[in-house]
Amino acid sequence: MRSRIGVTKGLELANGLAEAIRNFSERDQKAAKEMRTKTFAAKRAFERELGEEKESLAASLAIKDTELSESKEHAERRHAARLEWIEKALPASRRQLSKRAEALRGKTASDLQVTAVTNKVNRQRSLERLSELYEGLRMELGECEQAIKKLENKCRAAMRGYPRFQRKMTPTYGASLKVGPPDDSGQTPDFLERVRSGIEEGEQSLNRFKDNGIARFLSFFPWWVMLLLGWSSAIYLSGLWAEGENNWALAGWVAAGTVLLIVLVQFCTGGGAEPAVERLAEQLEKTRLASRSCSERISMRFAEEQAQLIAEENSEGNRWDEADAAASRLREEGGRSIDEKYSRVNAKNDEMRDRIVGPIDALHEKEVSILQAESADRISVLQKRHEATVEATESSYAEERSKIEEEWSALVQSIYRDTDGLKEALSPLTPAWDQKYLECWQPSTELHDVARFGKVSVAGDRLAEELELELPDARAIDIPMALQLPCDGSILFETDGDVAGREAAIGSLNNIILRLLATTPPGKLNFTIIDPVGLGENFAGVMHLADFEDSVINGRIWTQRGQIEEKLGELNEHIEKVIQMYLRNEYETITEYNEQAGNIAEKYHFLVIADFPASFSEVAAKRLQSIAMSGSRCGIYTLMHWDHQQTGGPAELMP
Repeated sequence: MRSRIGVTKGLELANGLAEAIRNFSERDQKAAKEMRTKTFAAKRAFERELGEEKESLAASLAIKDTELSESKEHAERRHAARLEWIEKALPASRRQLSKRAEALRGKTASDLQVTAVTNKVNRQRSLERLSELYEGLRMELGECEQAIKKLENKCRAAMRGYPRFQRKMTPTYGASLKVGPPDDSGQTPDFLERVRSGIEEGEQSLNRFKDNGIARFLSFFPWWVMLLLGWSSAIYLSGLWAEGENNWALAGWVAAGTVLLIVLVQFCTGGGAEPAVERLAEQLEKTRLASRSCSERISMRFAEEQAQLIAEENSEGNRWDEADAAASRLREEGGRSIDEKYSRVNAKNDEMRDRIVGPIDALHEKEVSILQAESADRISVLQKRHEATVEATESSYAEERSKIEEEWSALVQSIYRDTDGLKEALSPLTPAWDQKYLECWQPSTELHDVARFGKVSVAGDRLAEELELELPDARAIDIPMALQLPCDGSILFETDGDVAGREAAIGSLNNIILRLLATTPPGKLNFTIIDPVGLGENFAGVMHLADFEDSVINGRIWTQRGQIEEKLGELNEHIEKVIQMYLRNEYETITEYNEQAGNIAEKYHFLVIADFPASFSEVAAKRLQSIAMSGSRCGIYTLMHWDHQQTGGPAELMP
């Protein structure tokens, strides 16, 4: 059985393409709208949460600013209160100082009178003790200087293997070193203690130098001993063998090797000990400078204290002047002390304020930074969540769009393939009505079950543009329309009174009749033609068939109401005959019967009606309804034009 290529299939493809464009446009727009809705909702949610976060941050910062302002105000109030107390205490302190100065003046004069006698005796004793003390210090310093000399000798003895190191231990070399000035701070015993410490540190530096094994070895075998041994060996070797130039050459090589060995030992081993020697030389020079500074300090202090005793003796000449000076000094020193204390207290007050305000500012900045960082972290989380939501929405839309495109492509490609299949199947059976075809036409020897009568154009590209479909490959296609027996053998053309539509419908009916006659073997078709309005003019060209065989068109074209009822009645009787005699319960359609019947096959009959329902009675209409329902099964097909503006038919058929 031939595949479906009739009008039902054609309309199915046409409607399928149009419906596909509409459906997929709706799906695409719905998916895009849903994506936009979700994206907009995500954006609104992000903006709302971002605004809330910013408001929360602003509120938190405002609270912190308020707390900072209150803390600063509290610190300033305390600072002002302390400053007020300080300003009040300053005059009181000065009055108290004046009283103390007057009391000191009287007491000093009294005390000086009492102590004047005893001071003279005490000064003499003090001078004797002072002489003994500084003499003892000079003796201790002398011992230290002897220790320095001894240390220098030890250093030169330990460095016998390095003449250049021995030179660095001399005071002359030490004077060339930049060791800085000696420490002049502290009392005289401190100067002496620094000399002793310098000697101890020099001993420690010398011990570190001695820790160098090669240096220690060379202290026992200095360079001149090694040179002497080398040359002695050379002389000995020159006399050990027989006389000759070779022996003297060997001796020379031994002597030269000894000198080279001494040089190598000096420069190869001396480099590692050089830093320690430099430090030891610097330490010796520092100790020498400390010793000289101590000697100068002893002499200076002895002279100062001796002069002080003499000055004290001279100052006792006028006790009242001394008392006045003591009072003046007290006033001066006390005033200076009060001023200094006033400045210190003010500075302390400012420091206390700054110590409170500074940390408050730092803490405030830290808390603000923390709040801003936490807010930035939360905003970052919101941003990432928003981006993830948008990405997921776009990904979901992309997946849905890809799915829509796949389904669309599969569907429309199927429609395009089926359309091409229709054209390919109908092309050899329904060639164009041209002169070449008419000249070569021969009656068909086999019954064809299709007859093309037109096409349906679907402007898929324009429809897709109108519906804003952005899917690919929406084409404009022409789908051929054809009758196919037995299922698609009938057709109905409807017009609404317009002349062009009526003429197109009548022309299609004539085209179908001619196409059926041209592609069907002679004697296999019969037509019953009804033309109540045109009175046969619409099908005048078909009447030429009656000149050869009038049974082909059932005698004539029928136009009157009674004739129409009669012919429709005959067709109904023919249907009853076919059902009862041929089909029975053995065949579904007359086509199946004809395939088995062979030469006695039943003809196919086409009922052609123009301008229905004009001149149709109620009986004719019912008979037509019966034919339309059961005729196709029995080989009777209806080709009808229904003009909805025609009158004269049954009331139930009127629009």
